[in-house]
Amino acid sequence: MKSHERLHYMDNIRAIALMLGIIYHASLAYSPFMANIWFTADSKNHAIFDTLSHWLHLFRMPLSFIIAGFFAGHLIEKKGIKSFSSHRLKRLVLPL
Repeated sequence: MKSHERLHYMDNIRAIALMLGIIYHASLAYSPFMANIWFTADSKNHAIFDTLSHWLHLFRMPLSFIIAGFFAGHLIEKKGIKSFSSHRLKRLVLPL
């Protein structure tokens, strides 16, 4: 893939995965499994939220890692490994 134009469909998939993350974390507050762990848990919980959170987490996190790998490969192809490493150091290591 030598074209460096914006891949809008990948941006849309990434946005959907992020929005599902909001639903996932919101469902943990109503999950009976997380009632003793989640500090904002509601006393009115239901097992459907356990099912929802487990189902969302099954594909949302792997999808996020696949998308991150895709864009990392895209960035390496576009700028090279040295620039990619420098970019990662600035974005990840420096804030830590």
